[in-house]
Amino acid sequence: MCMCLFDWKMNQPVHNEGSRLTRATQSIQILPIIILLTLLLSVPLVVVGLWLAFRHNIDCLIFLEGPAIFVGITLFLTSIVGVVGVTKRKLVLIWAYIIMLLFLLLLLFCFTLFGFLVSIGGGGHKAQNYMFKEYQIDRR
Repeated sequence: MCMCLFDWKMNQPVHNEGSRLTRATQSIQILPIIILLTLLLSVPLVVVGLWLAFRHNIDCLIFLEGPAIFVGITLFLTSIVGVVGVTKRKLVLIWAYIIMLLFLLLLLFCFTLFGFLVSIGGGGHKAQNYMFKEYQIDRR
């Protein structure tokens, strides 16, 4: 059984005997799928951010619209860099995609950690007849 794959650097077909693929060829085949998924994920993020911006005037939702739009647009642009890198077989663009995605993940982790650290002390009051606390965001 002969499998025909494209070599990453030479754009020449490579024939692998047997059904086992090397790890490099497996990762090359999986990368476009991951990039397509991040591209598809970015569109709902932008739509939700815009929906929050135009439809809701609640204080806590106004706080979420900016990060949702920023993350969606950044993820979309990062995915475009990845798509161009994979289709044009530019290793520099693929590394830029991976580094930008890592930076975006670290930024989201820091934002989540900041949210937990800010709200760790409480600040809410006990809601009547409920087991949880109620929080109110004050605009100053």
